[in-house]
Amino acid sequence: MTNELTKGYHRFRQNRWPSERAEYEALAANGQKPHTLVVACSDSRADPALIFDTAPGELFVVRNVANLVPPYQPDGK
Repeated sequence: MTNELTKGYHRFRQNRWPSERAEYEALAANGQKPHTLVVACSDSRADPALIFDTAPGELFVVRNVANLVPPYQPDGK
């Protein structure tokens, strides 16, 4: 599996990085300002960025088992 990840990284660097480098560098220099928080399941088959067709920096994704979010309770109560 490590070999497949390495191949994927090389594909990214060869195919996507050249055309998207400026965008990644701008995110690194200026910080990220995602417009949407997505709480999603840790299921590896469902990637929110792919499903919503978003660019890097557009979503803040929190993934956990069963995409559970506990009810809000103020601290100390």
